[in-house]
Amino acid sequence: MIRKNILITIAILLVLLLIVLLPVKLTTSIISNSKILPSKEWIISKGLEGLIYTTLVDNNNGFNEEYSITQFDRGDLVKFNLNKNVKPGVNVFANDTIGFIYSSLDEQEIADLKGKLESAKASLNVNISGEKESLIDLEKKNLDYAKKQVEEQTKYFDRQQKLFEKQLITQDEFETQHARLELYKINVSIAEERLNSVLSGTKKEEIQLINSQIKSFENQISVLQKKSNNFVLTSPIDGKVVPTYNKDTLLIINDEENFTALIPVKLVISNSFSLGNEIEIMSRSGKTVTCRINAVDKSVKLIGGEQYLIIKTSFKAEPDMFLAGEIVECRVSGNEVNLINYLKFYLMQ
Repeated sequence: MIRKNILITIAILLVLLLIVLLPVKLTTSIISNSKILPSKEWIISKGLEGLIYTTLVDNNNGFNEEYSITQFDRGDLVKFNLNKNVKPGVNVFANDTIGFIYSSLDEQEIADLKGKLESAKASLNVNISGEKESLIDLEKKNLDYAKKQVEEQTKYFDRQQKLFEKQLITQDEFETQHARLELYKINVSIAEERLNSVLSGTKKEEIQLINSQIKSFENQISVLQKKSNNFVLTSPIDGKVVPTYNKDTLLIINDEENFTALIPVKLVISNSFSLGNEIEIMSRSGKTVTCRINAVDKSVKLIGGEQYLIIKTSFKAEPDMFLAGEIVECRVSGNEVNLINYLKFYLMQ
């Protein structure tokens, strides 16, 4: 009996030794849930004090690819109008016009500058033709108005500078406001010299000043029109308009062909998975998409009291095969291991 037990023990040890020594490799795998996200999504939203944000989110790489802020003056009547063809469920293409932002103050300022430009051109024609009349009162009013513009723009620029220091507005927006302030200061200098020229009656210098003022008005109009052109919002991606139920979110466009899947994997077995390992994602219709691990988030997440890492993959899919935010089942293939490690892998799950 003792001899029989010894033989059985030896047989078991030999089997275990063979298991360890034999070059047999087995592929591990797990069944898990994955969260489906559009590879990219473009969001238009509104904030406090007339701020309008546009954000291009890159879910595949995990960062905001583009982020812009447009701010309007207090008291400005701002309207956001969608293109009438842009509705939930509609497909759009990159560079399609999505909507328009209308600023009453900018439109009014452009109209005022155009009026001043025409007045300056008329004044130039009068002086060139030799029909000089008394322009002193007009030039005094122009000077007062120019000084008032500098005063108001200085206050606004100071507020913009604080926002820029807090990184709440873009470099372009900050530089536009700074350029506008400098132009207003130039207008004051031109108005002062023009008034002095009118008072002194030096016709040649007066004509030069009027020409300078005309150029200044044209530059200011150009700056404002460039700003207004930025108020035409175009989509940076191909995608579909999706419904939004948040009052501060004006529009969302999702990429409908390229997707990102986030797959939680227990931390204790995460070393069993490597970049390039195969993933099979099952759609709700039963169709399967095959892709590969392209990233592993090294930030630990706590789910149900257990520690997890997030595996990422990206893939293309047929239209309507997956929905943004959908949770679907998937199978993730792990690394090849020997039989002992294969058994350990499944015991740790």
